[in-house]
Amino acid sequence: MVIKTSSQPYGITTQSGVRLIPPIEGIDLPDTLFGVRVMDWALPKEGEAHLMVNPWLDRLSRVHPATPLVLYVPMVLSLIWRGLILHGLSVSHVLAWMLAGIFFWTFAEYSLHRGFFHFTPRSKLSLVLAYLIHGVHHAYPDDDRKLVMPPVFSLPVGFLFYGLFIVLMGRAYGDVFHAGFLLGYLCYDMTHYLVHAVPMRNHWGIAIKKNHMLHHFQMPNRRYGVSNTFWDYIFQTR
Repeated sequence: MVIKTSSQPYGITTQSGVRLIPPIEGIDLPDTLFGVRVMDWALPKEGEAHLMVNPWLDRLSRVHPATPLVLYVPMVLSLIWRGLILHGLSVSHVLAWMLAGIFFWTFAEYSLHRGFFHFTPRSKLSLVLAYLIHGVHHAYPDDDRKLVMPPVFSLPVGFLFYGLFIVLMGRAYGDVFHAGFLLGYLCYDMTHYLVHAVPMRNHWGIAIKKNHMLHHFQMPNRRYGVSNTFWDYIFQTR
């Protein structure tokens, strides 16, 4: 089976028998659990995901791809302003700490994708959570309203990291480090959207798209990096 977008085929065929989740002992996959259509979680398919049984909740589960930019670009600019004006940091210090934040994001991207998005559910409730968090995207990789993180997830996680940075680094450096962290997240989310929705023309784009499509259709337990493959090399998950 070859999954296609409206613009071009992904060009990677699913291996026979590859499933997105392992069998869970004692739990059959029903049509719905807690109002979530988990029966869609099998091999990837074309079309839009109708995640929730309730049509109003289903609409709320859909996220426009520009949402992260609208939410987080002002935050990044505000944090840079705080570093330069409020805390009096030099431009070189701000840039250095932002670069460190971007690099830390790449590790967070890999770790969240591998350890959290692909956790093995052990109960009906954790099965629903796994499907809501990431499984629905693997079930419907073409759905352009499931390609960026919903704010209901990204905002709490972002504030959790922000608090951690402030505790560890202090207010001034924590602010600009978090600005870089958020910028790295935006690069990840926009890269993920482009990889799925837009034909790639340059060498980097083609390579990163192929890497991610291999994760989707042949190696769901490998190739966790989306915006980069650095940590896959480090942890030997290529």
